[in-house]
Amino acid sequence: MQGARGEAGPQRKPGPQGPAGPRGEPGPPGQLPSIDQIMPWLHLVFDAWEDYRKKREQEAAEREAQAAIELYAAADEAEQDPERKKKKKDKHKNRDKEKD
Repeated sequence: MQGARGEAGPQRKPGPQGPAGPRGEPGPPGQLPSIDQIMPWLHLVFDAWEDYRKKREQEAAEREAQAAIELYAAADEAEQDPERKKKKKDKHKNRDKEKD
């Protein structure tokens, strides 16, 4: 069981509101990295992309294989159903003959 809530504390004044101040001047342009410095990073990026793509392809192939297995199992089961029904009917006929 909870007790009653206490009174709210004193409210503070909100901070100054207004437009943001002016932007500072841009700094001097830096030197861009050389291609030799960028190449190892690019190799990492492209290798990661290839790994990702291969993983996605493998997952898609596994999904297709699973769907094919399920489809085959369903078709096999549907194919076997009439035989099962026929066998059950034959069993019932034999039981009826034995009773007579």
